[in-house]
Amino acid sequence: MEYQSHPVASETFNALQNSPVPCFEAWADRLCSFADRKLVGETAKGQTWEFSDWTVSDLQVGKVSTGGEEVVRRPEHVRRSFVEHIALYMALSGKRQAVVGDDVITVRPDLIQVVDLNVPSRCFTPHSLAAVIVKMPYSAIGYDPSRHPPSMSVSTQTPAGQLLSTAIMTLCNEAARLRMHDAPALSTGFSNLARGLISLEGAGEAAHNELAFARKQLVKAYIEEHLDDPDLDITALCRRFGASRATIYRMFALENGVANYLKERRLVYAFHQLRSQPTSRGRVKAVAESLG
Repeated sequence: MEYQSHPVASETFNALQNSPVPCFEAWADRLCSFADRKLVGETAKGQTWEFSDWTVSDLQVGKVSTGGEEVVRRPEHVRRSFVEHIALYMALSGKRQAVVGDDVITVRPDLIQVVDLNVPSRCFTPHSLAAVIVKMPYSAIGYDPSRHPPSMSVSTQTPAGQLLSTAIMTLCNEAARLRMHDAPALSTGFSNLARGLISLEGAGEAAHNELAFARKQLVKAYIEEHLDDPDLDITALCRRFGASRATIYRMFALENGVANYLKERRLVYAFHQLRSQPTSRGRVKAVAESLG
């Protein structure tokens, strides 16, 4: 066999000029073992339901394009198609709202959603969606459903998210023409990369605390570098780190608030400035003004 990765399913259903409903019915029947589907909204003429996927060693890589639909994965679907897999969903266009267990998520182009496929779910696509899906064994990224949440997300606006989205698209683009001897290495490399990039994203309290501590250290380092900026305040920090005011407030709760922390750090900085240089007329005023 020439390819380790080959189309195990490549079905295209095109809604013809006057037959969008039969098109959808064929799509729903094709995937009925995974979930129930129903048409939602006004189905535009010419909509396409398309599903293609490839096997790359122990990964499944798929591309999907749908019109407006509601998808319900019930407990009986999970029992029928139980497999210890998580899925990475990356939207290329459109948007899908979903409830996975008790989690409410949105599949959209600026987020990569990581979802446990063995949790009942309900998804709603109001108009259309084009997405890439990578299904991976739990063991590939160290996922444990007893400790980890049923859904996690990675922003494509972060360095980790940008790297992961590039890897997903590369895997998808190469899957259909991948040679047999290259598949295991590509699968292992992608799994290791994904494991490193999403291991801290919502993966339990310890990891969350570690991530929060690291983020706080970054904020503190930024403050130290910009103490002489008179415009440095909570608004500037929110803008710089993409955080809400409530997040910054919580981050500095032990320091009695960010404003108090800034004042104390500026006083310490001023003390060192005054002590490290010879006394001169106007020195106190100059240091005070330099710190806002």
